[in-house]
Amino acid sequence: MVPSERFAAGCDVAFQTNGLFVRMRDRIFDPEDASWFQPYLWFERQALEILDFSPIGVMGMFQTAEYARAIFSAGHPRKTPEKIEVMVEERLKRHELLERKDPPAFWVVFHEGCLRTPVGGVGVMAAQLDHLLKSAESPNVDFQVLSFTAGAIAAHTTPFTLVRLPNAQTELYGDGLMAGKVFQSSGTVVEFSGHYERMRAHALPPDRSLEFIAELAEGYRKC
Repeated sequence: MVPSERFAAGCDVAFQTNGLFVRMRDRIFDPEDASWFQPYLWFERQALEILDFSPIGVMGMFQTAEYARAIFSAGHPRKTPEKIEVMVEERLKRHELLERKDPPAFWVVFHEGCLRTPVGGVGVMAAQLDHLLKSAESPNVDFQVLSFTAGAIAAHTTPFTLVRLPNAQTELYGDGLMAGKVFQSSGTVVEFSGHYERMRAHALPPDRSLEFIAELAEGYRKC
């Protein structure tokens, strides 16, 4: 659990640490320091089930190296190629979770716009969609596509992930432009869980979703 700012400030007063606890807490959410992502990664490794909504970019867990490189290069234009490669390597390490003997169940809803955005170019996108199709062969992985015809159901929703843990607790992770955040308010988790179920109900069925992804991949290859 990430401590609140008030709690961190209280610790600094109690232990007379001159702002140390506040600085340590702030570092978790520092966009220049990937440690802000660590709370989510801890929950991800403990998860029984992970439910993700990807409206803009493919969920990091299922990105290819080329797709991730294009994402990081566009989002961090001032970083050196060497630093970009470090970020790509860190992202690809998350694939290890899929290779465990007891991986969590993944259910990802992709908005159609996410799959139609040619990140890195048509070749990179064709390979990325092929990778999704390969990943979906696992019995632990299900994908759905929320098509444009679903209308406004996802109009005001940013990327988010629900992580269901062995203790029956569910954690919510919301992604943002500079950093993400784990939300621990039960009311917020319930609200997003309900919204996820509504989007899942409006999305194409899993089988049709895979056909849709395959059609898009073929379209990219013909460009």
